[in-house]
Amino acid sequence: MIELVKGTKLNENEREEIKKKLTDNFFAREWSERERLWTAFKVDYEKRINIDEVPDLDIPASKKLFFFDESDNEIYLTTFKAICELVDDMSNRYFVDGYIFDETFEWVIATTHEDVCFVVTEKYKPPEVKPPKTGKVKLDFSKCRYYVQVFEVLREGLNLPDFLESWPGLSVCMRDYTKEDLKVEVFGLAKLPRAWDEDMEGMRRVFDKVHKDLPNITFVYYN
Repeated sequence: MIELVKGTKLNENEREEIKKKLTDNFFAREWSERERLWTAFKVDYEKRINIDEVPDLDIPASKKLFFFDESDNEIYLTTFKAICELVDDMSNRYFVDGYIFDETFEWVIATTHEDVCFVVTEKYKPPEVKPPKTGKVKLDFSKCRYYVQVFEVLREGLNLPDFLESWPGLSVCMRDYTKEDLKVEVFGLAKLPRAWDEDMEGMRRVFDKVHKDLPNITFVYYN
């Protein structure tokens, strides 16, 4: 495989560690592997620039940077000068969907397949949540007649923010929910309209991931 940029290609363990730090710092919502990473960042569209403006950024030429080539899943330790040389070589169409950042993880420049870059400086901040102190939560969906009521049950039972109205939002709210032992008892799913079955599977997937990431939180389903 032709190396995309001058520098040192990281090995698999180093690459995965750096990717995790990048996503932990900047992911603002749940992400699917079918998507490009930058679509899950909190992008300020006013900060977008054209790809040929990258060399004009106020970054020293010798500054050590990481360049993540998402298409080939490779991360290079390189310099800003080397990245600028890559940008200048506009015949190299591999320079798409890439990420430029440094060891501080305070910012990232996301290059897209549309030759547009997003300068992302806002890191992920978990929403304020107030987990119940009882050690047990009951979520009863049996009285839900309208789909929006499902999220009312979640907001009230788990003390989640008022803006919660989607499964990606639920995932974000519960990412760092609590380090204390918590049992979540789920009732009434069998009484919901069958037309909601696929949507409610979204909730189960979020809960499964929460338990995987935070084993201290368990979910028990009752008929």
